[in-house]
Order: sequence, then structure tokens, then C-alpha cells
Amino acid sequence: MRSSGLASYSRSLQLRNGPRYSCRVERQRINPKYADLIARIRAQIVACNPEQGWVIDNAAFLHVGGSTLYGTSTADSDLDIRGVTIPPKSFWVGARSFEQTELKLPEGDVEVVIYDIRKWLALTVAVNPNVVETLFVPDDSAFTILTTDMWKHVRTETQALLNQRAHAGFHGYATSQLKKMLVKQSNKSGRREISDELGFDLKFAAHGFRLAAQGAELLRTGKITFPRPDREHLALVRHGKIYGPDDMDRCVADLWAATHELDRAFEQTVLPAKADFDRYDRLLIHIYDNYVATSPSPS
Repeated sequence: MRSSGLASYSRSLQLRNGPRYSCRVERQRINPKYADLIARIRAQIVACNPEQGWVIDNAAFLHVGGSTLYGTSTADSDLDIRGVTIPPKSFWVGARSFEQTELKLPEGDVEVVIYDIRKWLALTVAVNPNVVETLFVPDDSAFTILTTDMWKHVRTETQALLNQRAHAGFHGYATSQLKKMLVKQSNKSGRREISDELGFDLKFAAHGFRLAAQGAELLRTGKITFPRPDREHLALVRHGKIYGPDDMDRCVADLWAATHELDRAFEQTVLPAKADFDRYDRLLIHIYDNYVATSPSPS
């Protein structure tokens, strides 16, 4: 999904409430469709902590994630927002600390997670399946909410740091969905409304299939495609169109087969065995020197 609307609207950083924590993130280009949502997110952040307006003001990239990004959302799905921000100087070399902010907007079922760029990089270099997705949302995607010129450099350099830890990460996440499905079914806990309707919790199954396929694609190509090419199949799984109430054993067997395909992808991977530590180090130094070090101290 592409959108040309992103470049048609931009704004300079304006720190409005609380101490003036700033850094030199260049002009933010915002998809006009999400301008009101960004304002609501910032207002909620400031309402919780007046000193953290900079989380949005210094944002390098924000995007829609979750089921909307995968192409499997329904009218009842939450809207997941994911992003990366650049903390001001005092959070790098001073006494203040920040890793991420998580919040839920009081209206609209919107869940937000925004990471300190250092934590995001650490999780991405470790190929955390929930975090690495951000790398594969292009600036001109309809899923992009906000981007900056500096993000192009960060994205390019970070993609080069992806490595074979992708196998362990995606394999672990995929099999955890399978185990959760089995455990919740055994002890009759979890999302009983799904199990009561469909026989067992097929939301776990759909996540397991998706994670296995994403991991296999990343290992073989170095990329992940959004929306997911198998989104129609995933939706059929989730809503009980592939597996009936008595088909749990078949579903489990198919999930194990999907993880075995992930193992085969590992044997064919284009990714290096490990990340280039020196390149990772240079990227962090580049971010600090160019966007943090020259910023003013808070007033």
C-alpha cells in the first residue's frame, strides 16, 4: 500500500509544554490522515508526564502496526501504533532515563508503543519479531504516520545489521503461540469467547503461522512484506474457516510444519551469522553526533 500524501504535509518541531527538551531531528513529514491522531497521542503522553512531550516532537518514525499492517484487521481490531524517538541530550549523558512509552488512548482502541532509538536498535539487531517490522514500512507506505530524512539513513544502516538471530527469534515466537494455544485449551483459560465459538483459540494459530512465514521470508530475502501475502489465509485460519472445532491436532501439525519451513529457510539464509558490531557502533555515534550532541540543554 502506497500513499503520496505523506510528502504534502510537514512541520518543524515545536516544543509546547513542559521543559524544552529538544534534539536536531529534521522536519517531520506527517501523513495528513494521522495529524489529529498524533496530536491526541502527544496530549495523552503529556497528560501522563508533562516532561515527555519531546517523545512526539523528537519522533524519527511512526507507523501503523499489528493486524492493520498485516492486512488481517477487522472492525473490532485495535489500532496499533509503533515508533522510534530520539531522546534529548540529558537522557544520553545526564541523569534522566527513558526506554519506551506505552499508552492506550481513552477513545478509539488505539495502543501506542514508542521506543528510545537505542532500545529499538538493540531489539532490532537482536531481530526481535515484534520490533524488526518497523524496518520494512517504507516512507511512502499508507501505513507510515510520520517520517524524517534521518530515518532513511537509520533504516538503511539497520537493515544491514540484520543477522541469523532471526531464526531463533521467529522460531521462538511462533512456537510460543502454539504452546499458548495448547496450554490455554488444556486449562480452559485465556480468550474463552474464541475457544467457545471455534473450538480452540485460533488467534494463537494465526499468529503462529504469520510469524513462521515472516521469519522464513526474512531469512531467505532479508526483507518482510506488508501487508502479508498470505493475509487471506491467515484471516481464514483466525475465523475458523480452515480448522473446525475437532481439527486441533491437524492445526498443531500444520503449525509444526510451518516452523520446519522456518528451519529450511535458515539453511538457505542470505543473512550474516552476526551483526557487524563496528557498523552498529558507528550508527549510534552518528545519531548522537548529528542529532543529539549539538542540541541545547533544557531550559
